[in-house]
Amino acid sequence: ILLFSDAADSEQPGNYRELLAKFAAERITVSVIGLGTTGDSDAKLLEEIASLGQGNIMFSTDAQELPRMFAQDTISVARNTFIKKDKETQAGGIAGEFRPGARLVGDLGIGAFPSVDGYNLCYVKPEATAAVLSKDEYQAPWSAAWYRGLGRAAAITLEVDGQYSGGFGRWDGYADFLVTHARWLLSSAGDLDDVFVRMTRDGQDAVISVELDSERAESYHLVPPRVLVLPPGTERQSPVEPDLSWTGPHTLEARVRLSRTGTYRTLVRGNDRKFSRGPVLTLPYSPEYGSRIDQPTGTEVLEEIATISGGITRADIVEIYADPPRSSQRVSLLPWLFILSTIVLVSEIAGRRLSLWTRTSERFTRSARGRVPAVSRASRLRMWPRRPSGSEVGSREPDRVTTSAPAATESQKPIVTEEKPAPADVYRQAKTRARRRLE
Repeated sequence: ILLFSDAADSEQPGNYRELLAKFAAERITVSVIGLGTTGDSDAKLLEEIASLGQGNIMFSTDAQELPRMFAQDTISVARNTFIKKDKETQAGGIAGEFRPGARLVGDLGIGAFPSVDGYNLCYVKPEATAAVLSKDEYQAPWSAAWYRGLGRAAAITLEVDGQYSGGFGRWDGYADFLVTHARWLLSSAGDLDDVFVRMTRDGQDAVISVELDSERAESYHLVPPRVLVLPPGTERQSPVEPDLSWTGPHTLEARVRLSRTGTYRTLVRGNDRKFSRGPVLTLPYSPEYGSRIDQPTGTEVLEEIATISGGITRADIVEIYADPPRSSQRVSLLPWLFILSTIVLVSEIAGRRLSLWTRTSERFTRSARGRVPAVSRASRLRMWPRRPSGSEVGSREPDRVTTSAPAATESQKPIVTEEKPAPADVYRQAKTRARRRLE
């Protein structure tokens, strides 16, 4: 069971300890994925559930990582597909039995099938026929066969030779059981007697070699045999007919590109227009992963490519999840803005309480007074007193002026400011001028 929950909202778990104890008795594990961190309020509860459930525990604050975490836990669980015997209840091993479908393959043995100490857990496909099944709760196939297009397929899930072969490895019908499977797969019923076909793999090409019977080779010179190659695929595929070229008096050869992985089957047609099944060739994986003679291994080449390109080698699929890619997430700026506002507010209050701003202003004022400002020519002319007109000379009392202290040098001239007469003096001057005119 894979449990997903919020690490900050997993309240009211109920009697989960008793439930997990029942799961453990039935060999059911419980893994937990928590949305949050280990510091959340309910993180301890999720960790306890994973511990009692004998599963994994993972936390993440990024919802985009959840598919990766689900896949990671699924892969770790799917690896445990090898079933071993229970030493308490299955001391003699895991029993098996023949099924009626065993006759499809041939005479696999007589009597009861021997017990084993372990096997790979698999399931029968709908179109397959089970020959031997386990007698435990899984009813898993130990031997199955089916027809695949024009070919045949068989699977044995037991450990043929090893620690867990058990009674099967000591069985008297051990060799006949395996040989019967091989004979059924290599059935050659209907093969042509005068044509021998061989197919080998050269990199990503299939090399088809046709050898003719020397006594009947002349009949094929005018009409050579035909070879059809059926590519792999779930649906019916169109056959490929390569062009055969004579390489000798009795031999022909052709090359076919293996465009995809899988099993390639062949059909051979002779002069009598009869078809016969030819050899089968399988491309299990891409050719660059094949064995390399007198050359660096594929692992060394991949590591060198990763080093040159600045990457790393990923040889295990589980390691991919140990270093997940960067993902975007939102970060709230409110805490930082609140701290900044608090600092500004405290500074403003402290400045007013301690008169910091007043002291600073006075300090700048004193420094400004200590400087001698430069006075322009226009400013000096505005400060100099206005010269009186000719009619005013001698007709009024001398104006009162204030002068500064005598200058020590020519550059420091006294600054004279004009003091405007009061209204009473104006009236007195007017009366004086009128009296003089009358005289």
